[in-house]
Amino acid sequence: MADGGEVFPGVRAVALPGHTAGQMGYEVTSAGDRLLAFADVLHSPVQVAHPDWAIVGEPAADDSARLRHEVLGRLADEGTVGFGTDGRGAPAPQVPARPRRCPPRDPEVTGGGAAWR
Repeated sequence: MADGGEVFPGVRAVALPGHTAGQMGYEVTSAGDRLLAFADVLHSPVQVAHPDWAIVGEPAADDSARLRHEVLGRLADEGTVGFGTDGRGAPAPQVPARPRRCPPRDPEVTGGGAAWR
């Protein structure tokens, strides 16, 4: 499936190369809402606040950091809900929710405006 290709109505493939070469995600749209489903973009909640931080043994740290910045920016700017897993079957609490702009003193504040819930 190519980047932007329609899997079926309301679902399209999104190229997300970074941590894993050829990695894809899926954008699901329905009734004006949008969800971006992805894997291996974020490996820890701390990477929402610090997307440049790599995991130990990261094979493509610079590419992965670029991808995290891109995805977090997309979620914040487009108001898209993000659903991600780290590829190890992480439990549901490790899912970034709809990002929002946070006031500076908010403990969830991050440079990209996204909050992990």
